[in-house]
Amino acid sequence: MSIKSTKTPITGKILIVEDNLDLLSLLHRVLRAEGYEVIMAVSGEEALGRAEELPDLILMDIRLPGEIDGLEATRRLKADSRFTRIPIVGMTAQLMEEKAIAGFNELLFKPIEVDHLIAIVGRWMGERQPKN
Repeated sequence: MSIKSTKTPITGKILIVEDNLDLLSLLHRVLRAEGYEVIMAVSGEEALGRAEELPDLILMDIRLPGEIDGLEATRRLKADSRFTRIPIVGMTAQLMEEKAIAGFNELLFKPIEVDHLIAIVGRWMGERQPKN
């Protein structure tokens, strides 16, 4: 399958936090094809470090292995004034009420449909045009 976009290039940086490497790779390819710069993390601990790169949007898997899952990583990011402006979209395969508790701006349910992903990302990124 080839993923190719015919849209005008978009700018913006997205942090994807996902421990399933196949899904992480798919999300990376789709978002790069849409013109976004993509940074990746596979754990909550790594996500906190990669957030230092100040992405414009974070896609956060809720159920991550390790001591810091997606809920805790989101709580920590939202509690830090450097990151409060960054929208965080939680990704989950389970229906849950943690959205409000953790501070997610939106939930994206797995399995992820590519068109739905692109629509959500475009909405949060404001369909940006290339920076001059």
